Amino acid sequence: MEFLGNQKAKETLYKMKQSGRFPHAILLCGEKGLGKKTFARLVAQTFLCESENAPCNACETCHKIESKNHVDIEQISEFTRPNSFPIDKVREIKKTAYLSPNEAKVRVFILANADCMGVQAQNALLKIIEEPPQTAMFILTAQNREKMLETVRSRCVSIPIMPVEETVAKDFVKNLYPDNELVDMLSQTFSGNIGAIIEAVSDKDSVEQINYAHEIIKSLTENDEYKTLVLLSKLKKDKMLPIFEKTTAILSRQSCEELKGVPQEKRIHWLGEFIGAQNDVAKNLNPTLLMTHLCVKLYSL
Repeated sequence: MEFLGNQKAKETLYKMKQSGRFPHAILLCGEKGLGKKTFARLVAQTFLCESENAPCNACETCHKIESKNHVDIEQISEFTRPNSFPIDKVREIKKTAYLSPNEAKVRVFILANADCMGVQAQNALLKIIEEPPQTAMFILTAQNREKMLETVRSRCVSIPIMPVEETVAKDFVKNLYPDNELVDMLSQTFSGNIGAIIEAVSDKDSVEQINYAHEIIKSLTENDEYKTLVLLSKLKKDKMLPIFEKTTAILSRQSCEELKGVPQEKRIHWLGEFIGAQNDVAKNLNPTLLMTHLCVKLYSL
């Protein structure tokens, strides 16, 4: 399994394998699109492959894991909204974790978007990873590790997953979409985030959302509060979260042209407000009041 960049993460994985002691819980952190679930399967390959040079990418175990067809690996990735990962699912995982594996030495549970668990669900998870069965391993992924309880984080080995170099990401995507003129623009917008570029280049709605996010940021850089309010007020509720996610991604990029000259303090302030707005959208608040309040906070610095 090829995984571009992230040499530090790979070195951490290699050292754990060499020591012969894998942690029972690993937390992979990083923004959406960086390949956390892919890296989780790489962790499973490294741990379950019997070769001295694991992962060998040649044995039956490696092939099954890469094709997502290994009976002892369960991946839960359908919960993507804040507080959507239910406690009942965690309880179900706990029961399964105590069953003996079918063919591997351990059962591996890949819990994607673990930061979408509420407090109750995280506390239920804590009970599993505090005293895990010897035949179970948990690999959690999270976009924002700060949404995880400290008690949960402290019992996991955290491995950050980072963007690759912008040119590497662009070349990789251009091999998939050689004639797509959007790739250059999207590579600048999502510098080094291969998954985000691929999602956007193959999705017309995503491109429109990116352009709208750029319009919002442009109004902020021009200090045009009225224009910002108009742009925010026009958003339909189902478009708020994806556009705020795109806005957050752009604000995180140091290479963004329209943000050149914007003080770092102001950029961080905007970034924090849009991250907070994503949480507010999930609370089912009045959209008009929510957008008005967001606009006020964006210009409060």
